[in-house]
Amino acid sequence: MASPSPGHAVRPAHDADDGPARELLTAAGLPLGGLGDSWRRWVVDGSAGLDGVVALERHTGVGRPVYLLRSLVVRPDTRATGVGTALMRAALAGADAHEGGRAAVALLTETAVGYFERFGFTATTREALPQALAGSAELSGACPSSAVAYWRAGAASS
Repeated sequence: MASPSPGHAVRPAHDADDGPARELLTAAGLPLGGLGDSWRRWVVDGSAGLDGVVALERHTGVGRPVYLLRSLVVRPDTRATGVGTALMRAALAGADAHEGGRAAVALLTETAVGYFERFGFTATTREALPQALAGSAELSGACPSSAVAYWRAGAASS
């Protein structure tokens, strides 16, 4: 996969990335529950291990699948360098390509409120998210009730 942001080569995660990814998530205080449910994961390598990781879960129900973006984390000393942007672009491009058009994506966050609007997300309520996500670990308690829900509507493929 070509790097979606200059200077940061994003690649699909491998099994060997599980330990370092979990360490990043734990250090950032992000939930590990349901991480094994991820549809796809992407990482950015750095000189001291992983600079960042993001994962998507793919949920099906009535209509088109819905994706849950989870576990976007960037190592503190590489924040504000474009790593998070590169990972977000890769994850959204992966979902969009799989769906043949703009994919519907939701997420929950406590620490990055306001960040996701630049990627086409709007703040919403958990209750407004598709029912297909109700059984996800994040919506079933892995994420605290204080987490803000965000939604990026999908579009029908042409």
